Amino acid sequence: MASKRIKPTKEAAFQGGTAIVQQIFRSPKFGTIAGVQVVHGSIRDDRPVTIHRVHTRVHDSLPIESLRQYTKDVEAIEFMEEGGIGLGVNSDVEIGDLITQDADATRIAVSVSAGVTEGFTQAMEDYEATGGHNE
Repeated sequence: MASKRIKPTKEAAFQGGTAIVQQIFRSPKFGTIAGVQVVHGSIRDDRPVTIHRVHTRVHDSLPIESLRQYTKDVEAIEFMEEGGIGLGVNSDVEIGDLITQDADATRIAVSVSAGVTEGFTQAMEDYEATGGHNE
């Protein structure tokens, strides 16, 4: 019996990201904009961020109001790229802060459990095909 394979999705699971604040811009119209460089993973505009300062969480679940690279709006800033993260008027951010986004835990859990289930199913089929004897 042929085993069923999990079809890969078009979009890979988001692995999270970390950016370090290198510069701060303040605008009465746009609020605080953090000039950052992504040092791990990527930062996306569709999920909240956490701001850490010297091993202390300063803000949690802070929405991103804008994400830009140079003069254009972007959906993500990738590893080792620089960009600006608009955090709104009331955000407290300083040079040297870390801005993090968590991984997409739901997709990762589903992918791992599906892979384990598939591997277990295949192992059981192989075991039964040999009449219960390991070869």
